[in-house]
Amino acid sequence: MISSKLKIQLSYALVSLFMLAVGIILINDYLGDPSIYYIYSKNISEGYFLNFNKGEFSSGATSPLWATLLSIPFLFSSNVIYAKVFSLFITLVAHLFFFHRLNKHSKLLSLNISLFYVVSYYTLINGLMSYETSLLLIFIPLLVDSISKQNNVIFYLSAGVLPLIRPDAMVLSLLGFAIYWSINKYSIKNLAYFAISLLPFILYISYSYIFTGTYSSSSYCRSFALAENASTLLSFKFSLSTIISFISFPAAILLLLNFRKPIRNIDTFTLLCFIIYLIVFSFIKPIANHPERYLAPVFILLSMNIVLKYSDIGQLKGKVNLIFYTIATLVLIMIAVKVNKYHNSYNSKQVLEYDLAQVVNNFEVDSKILTYEVQSRYFIDDRHKIISLDGIIDGKVAPYLESSKMIDFVYEYKPDYWVANDAVEYRKYLKKSELYELYNLELELGETIKLENIHFKLVYKNDEDLGKLANWKKIYKLTY
Repeated sequence: MISSKLKIQLSYALVSLFMLAVGIILINDYLGDPSIYYIYSKNISEGYFLNFNKGEFSSGATSPLWATLLSIPFLFSSNVIYAKVFSLFITLVAHLFFFHRLNKHSKLLSLNISLFYVVSYYTLINGLMSYETSLLLIFIPLLVDSISKQNNVIFYLSAGVLPLIRPDAMVLSLLGFAIYWSINKYSIKNLAYFAISLLPFILYISYSYIFTGTYSSSSYCRSFALAENASTLLSFKFSLSTIISFISFPAAILLLLNFRKPIRNIDTFTLLCFIIYLIVFSFIKPIANHPERYLAPVFILLSMNIVLKYSDIGQLKGKVNLIFYTIATLVLIMIAVKVNKYHNSYNSKQVLEYDLAQVVNNFEVDSKILTYEVQSRYFIDDRHKIISLDGIIDGKVAPYLESSKMIDFVYEYKPDYWVANDAVEYRKYLKKSELYELYNLELELGETIKLENIHFKLVYKNDEDLGKLANWKKIYKLTY
């Protein structure tokens, strides 16, 4: 008969081996969006804090905290493989910490393993791909624990850090404080502490607003992109993907397990966060596709609430244990399917558009490059400046997104070159713009066309098609 202690030790070893195996399998596979972090982190390691173009502040990093942490490997090498290894290390540590918090509150190992893999379905691969998601697995459990145990230091630390991981996590900080404050009888001192804890985030978004015109260019422009293809009913936008994510397996397991006797304070906190995330990402800022990364905070919170609810149960009947282990096995299979999807997909040079950079680096000094896939900045010489066509790193296009007047945007910022790709085919604001017609004209190399007061000369073509990566296809030289 295996002792309980040995079972727990074996469970830690097995989940560690599983995560390590997934990390090694995906070590040479990259995604476009999280690769933007590499540019910020590399620049931070060289002394340019939160600069996308060196010398120019940018709030295009979703998580300024993660961008800063990820700069550590760049202190030693500019090879992005070290950043992937670092991401693997942080992902491993964060998930083990989360598993430890589950085991700390609940003695039901089968339940804890099931919850761990359900949450990992939403967080593991994102973390390995260098998203900021893993940090949530540390600070959300700490926030929950600090509320239940009334630990001032941990509470204010967690509440202050969460918005720096993801801006939407401010919901957890604010609602968490509302509960915490009510427990402490609305102390003015506690309110002052909370304001101080949020000061780094407030300074960050204020600085961003002053210098870029948006509180966070990545949040504003990304939310516009996510909502653009949302479902519509009588001119009312909504996200069916988000709604399905909240009620489908494995999320449904998290919801069902929360229907037990309520826990005062933490239960209220969890329920309010769940409702707000559901409303915001389904209707206010609907996410058309793949909402799982954005919903990870509420799934982590639901899991913590579950183990607190079941903390008073010492054992479960064999059949119930079997159910939880079956759930864990099914979710493991689902994770394996995800791993297979991303394995042997895109390497770092493809995602960072190394070939494009070799072309751009031959341009004249101090060129301004307009591009949609901004991660090409990584290999482009610092003497060139990048302008984002979707605004994610600079917010410059934000005032023109609704109107689709891209020609006015181009004329205002006067880029020297436009690196064009298939984004004009699938982004609605671009498809309605003059750039769509230009992109689909069959011009010969060297041929020029005039749109209003701007001349577009086709100078390069690229026939390579990387599918969903939407790599560059044409380069136009612009004169005014």
